[in-house]
This record gives sequence, structure tokens and C-alpha cells, in this order.
Amino acid sequence: MRNGPEADVRYETVPPLPSWERGLGGEGAVRPASPAVELRQVWAAYGSQAPALREVSLRVAEGERRGIVGPSGSGKSTLLKLLGGIVPPMRGEVTTLGVRVTERRAGRRLRARIGYIPQNLGLVSSASVLQNALLGALHRVGELRSWLGIFPAAEYQSAWEALEAVGIAHLAERRAHQLSGGERRRLAVARTLVQRPELLLADEFLSELDDATAEQVLGALETAHRELGMTVIIVEHDLRVACSFCDVVTVLRDGAKVAEAAGAELDEQALRCLLQPARLP
Repeated sequence: MRNGPEADVRYETVPPLPSWERGLGGEGAVRPASPAVELRQVWAAYGSQAPALREVSLRVAEGERRGIVGPSGSGKSTLLKLLGGIVPPMRGEVTTLGVRVTERRAGRRLRARIGYIPQNLGLVSSASVLQNALLGALHRVGELRSWLGIFPAAEYQSAWEALEAVGIAHLAERRAHQLSGGERRRLAVARTLVQRPELLLADEFLSELDDATAEQVLGALETAHRELGMTVIIVEHDLRVACSFCDVVTVLRDGAKVAEAAGAELDEQALRCLLQPARLP
């Protein structure tokens, strides 16, 4: 863990992270906790616009569930894009799964290892629900065979199980553009479950879901996290979910990290206070 908060951190109570967790190297594999992602004094901006992130430092251990919360425009989505190598930092260092995102071909090296659910979900609208779920196996099957629809029976089984886990197996033959907003979000999660990534980055993936469905999707994600040792980083607008599901919650405001604490130590009321604009002295 880091010692000493950054200058812009007004409150930080980061609990000791677990010293071990089940790894992706095989059933029951045990190894010391090490960072799945790390940001060091990172600044980020889009073109000539004002910085979306300002001097943010962050460390997420392997196997951790991290929640990112903050008001609209606080830099939450930008943070996920930095970790996925989609947006380069203008200053500072970003390391994801041991790869510096500014390295040559970093995106190619990380593509199969990261599951990313953007706000627009990234579905193929004209393809069926089952076909979209199968695209999670793209890195195992290959692009050509994938687009030709040639998948091993084991991948079909994996896709069906993922669709069942999020409650949309009965929609398998329906086209993605025919789904409701909530059904589309569940499909994006199913595709990620098929992928079996080392790191999942999800941007408000539970919006438009009712409480019962959100609980079902979180249950499927929790199972994947437990069985694969997957690191999960979610941007979440529901503060209750952030506190209950995540091991650690990071609060962003105006592009800066203003708080970080164990989810179990926070409640919705405390987070709402942290999200309020800073009062002038």
C-alpha cells in the first residue's frame, strides 16, 4: 500500500488489502497480492479541453472489487478508459496488468485480458443475442472464425450459461436492437462472462435495471469474480451498490481523488456527504 495521501486527498482510510486470492493460474492457486492496475500522478484531457483528471494516484490489487463514484463530469469514465488503454495520459504513468498503457502495442497485449463494458455497451445491433454473447470468445476462436460463426461446442455452452446467469437465455435468437435498455445491459455482462477476462472495467452497467434484475446480474458477476479471481472496477451511480459490492470505494470530484475507503466502512449517507461540492472557507 501507499504511505501518505496525495495533496488533493482530504480523507483516506484504505484498509489492508488481502495478502492472497485465488489466481487465474489454476484452481486454488495462491499468490501474494500485487497491483492489477496502478496510476501514478496521472493527468488526462481530451484535446484542448480542461483536464478530466488531475494528478490522480490509484492502486487496485489483483482480485479486488473497486467502485468509482462521483458527480457527473468528475472523470469516472475517463479513468476507466485510461486503464483500458483507450485514452492516453497527458502526464503520469498508468500500468494495467503489468503493462504500461503507453507502451507500443499495449492495446493489443491487453485486449484479450480486459473485459470492458462502456456506457454505449458496444453490442452488434444486427446480430442475435447469442451471437453477441459468443463474441466474448473472440480472442480464443479468432476473428475470421468468429465472424463466420464457427465456434466450438464448448463456447456455445459457455454462451448459453452466461445468458442464463443474467436471465436472458429465452431471448437468444432475438436481435440486439430489439432488446430493451435493461436487456441490452444484461447482454453486455453475459458477453464479458464468456470472455473470462482478468480485469473487468464496467461503466454504470446496472443503470436501467430494476432492483431484482440488478441483484441477479451482480450475483453472476460475483460468481465470476470468485471462480476466476477476476479484478473488477466499476463506475456506479447507485451508492448502495458501491458500498455493498465493492471492497474499496474511490470518490472522484472535479477530476481529483477526494476519498478512498473500504466499502464496509462507508454507507450511502457518508458517500453523499463526500460527493457534495467543497465549501469555501
